[in-house]
Amino acid sequence: MLIKILKDLISAAKQSNTLTPLQIEQYHVQLRWLEKERVPDLETIIFSKGIVAPEPGRSYFGMLTGIQHPFSRGSIHISSANPFQPPKINLNYLGNDFGRRPVL
Repeated sequence: MLIKILKDLISAAKQSNTLTPLQIEQYHVQLRWLEKERVPDLETIIFSKGIVAPEPGRSYFGMLTGIQHPFSRGSIHISSANPFQPPKINLNYLGNDFGRRPVL
């Protein structure tokens, strides 16, 4: 079902001219990977140490899930002629419908 959603999103974006030729090619490469069904959509990592110190005498675990083939694209732009001024960074996490669906 997700592959059909992705195909529909790529088709709609092509028709509205919102993708560059490079983005179209990137999306088609990712689509081919997903169609082979040899690569996971999500990765879940379970850990018991490293992020937060537990209260004495208590234990805990944490879990992180990440999309393995994100379709959202962020951007980095120069914010000033001053080389010491940091750039403007827009990560645009989950900015694409296909990227949101697997984690919801």
